[in-house]
Amino acid sequence: MKKLSVLVFLLVSVMYLSGVLDDKIIVIDPGHGGTERGAIATHIDEATINLKVGLMLREMLEEEGAIVVMTRTRDTTVSLKRRAEIANIVQGDLFVSIHHNYMETSPEADFSIVYYSTLSGDYARNLADYLIDSFEKYVGTKGNPGPGDVYLMRTVKIPAVLGEPCLMSNAEREKWLMNEENLRKEALAYRDAIIKLFSQKIPKLTIDTAEEISNEFAVASDIPLTEISGFLNSTPLERVIDENGLSVKFIVPENIAPGRYELVVYAVSKEGIRSKMYRKSIIYSPRASEIWVRVLPTVAPAVVGSYFRVEYAVYAGKHRLESIPKIISSNDFISVRNGYIFVPYMGKDKVTLTLSSGSITKELTVTFSGKQNVEVIQVYSEDGKLLDLIQSSGKVIIEKPGYEPLEYIPQLKDPVNFATVTLKRTKYGVLNDQYVGIAYSEEFEQVAKDFAQKVEMLGGKPIVYRASTMGEEFKAARDFNKHNCIVVAVFTFNTSSRISMLSRAPVVITSEKEIDKVLDILIQRISN
Repeated sequence: MKKLSVLVFLLVSVMYLSGVLDDKIIVIDPGHGGTERGAIATHIDEATINLKVGLMLREMLEEEGAIVVMTRTRDTTVSLKRRAEIANIVQGDLFVSIHHNYMETSPEADFSIVYYSTLSGDYARNLADYLIDSFEKYVGTKGNPGPGDVYLMRTVKIPAVLGEPCLMSNAEREKWLMNEENLRKEALAYRDAIIKLFSQKIPKLTIDTAEEISNEFAVASDIPLTEISGFLNSTPLERVIDENGLSVKFIVPENIAPGRYELVVYAVSKEGIRSKMYRKSIIYSPRASEIWVRVLPTVAPAVVGSYFRVEYAVYAGKHRLESIPKIISSNDFISVRNGYIFVPYMGKDKVTLTLSSGSITKELTVTFSGKQNVEVIQVYSEDGKLLDLIQSSGKVIIEKPGYEPLEYIPQLKDPVNFATVTLKRTKYGVLNDQYVGIAYSEEFEQVAKDFAQKVEMLGGKPIVYRASTMGEEFKAARDFNKHNCIVVAVFTFNTSSRISMLSRAPVVITSEKEIDKVLDILIQRISN
């Protein structure tokens, strides 16, 4: 009679939910296998039980119209990497990894657990809840869903869960698992939870971008949303949801540089059902906010063969873009070569140019005047840093703090000439043998050593301390004060340091990305 009741229940369930799984692609992953046996109880092992349940589940899902992909169908060894690859290549609707738990230290324990990705905001979380309920119904165990920081949950890119309906270490449960009918109950638990998931109204997201996004882009949903999140790689995006919850505007933060990113978007409906996670490799091309120009020379002679060289750059915030602005000029003979605009003298003393990129424009006027040839001298340091641009028509003495002076005589062969000179550092350099304190936490050791070398190149004397503990910080601060350091640089993840309270010198708490910023502070302090 009991078997008949179960059969009637299954028939009614199939009829009621028919079509829910049509054409859904579901990847079933029976855990372990081959040389990897997983948990081993007295009479059974996990790999064998996982495969039996997985094969039963495949049959049930295919009867419902699903397309099922197995990571293994035999007792073979399949690496975790290969299992994830199968799921990511298939790009299915769901990944279900079947496992069984084991706790040697608690042989009486018996409970269920379902993992989803710690990074997941998709409907795997809904399925995890449904599985916990389904395990209680069919297996008799209670438990909780939760994020799982395990390999498959980190690397599978489609909605993924890992289920453990019970503990094989429990002697009574082991006997239960040795019964094929009970394994079918486990498969039914998975099947019912999956059917319940796909019988819900899952939000379907439409994003108004193909391969490229700008500062703002829109996402539409077929049902009202209460929550939506978007990321470029791991950076969260600002968002504004409209009143009806059907449209969302995402805003990319200004600190995001142009380039290729993985766009990730997921949402939650008003009924609490999560969407599938939208993932796509896209190019972020922000709108231009500024066009920068530098005109050299500042005044060019009004003679045949004379010209202006206009250097330009298009910026979005602080990020330089690769785009080339549109150029409109009163001189029809301008040309663009190697990143410069060349404006030749063609009989007109004044030439106007308008550079535009999107809605941003930059207007400038260049003036040809006089007959004297001119040379633009580009002054560099030995390490390639541009120190100055000097325009001259005669001998010039080039002097820069920390560098040996240089006498230079322009060649002036043509109406407009460009030359490059390199200055050598003086014996003591710009820091003039002064002390610079450097403290670092352990993970920044190499960064601190690189910074110390740059201080030496500038003629300074670095005092370097590892300061990962309170005692090390006190010792470093005492030595920095003893040597009257002009600046102390602290390389750490923390935003504060005891050294800042103990040191008499200005303290800059920084990271490896800000070495040049600290060097600039040093140089400014010397200059002042």
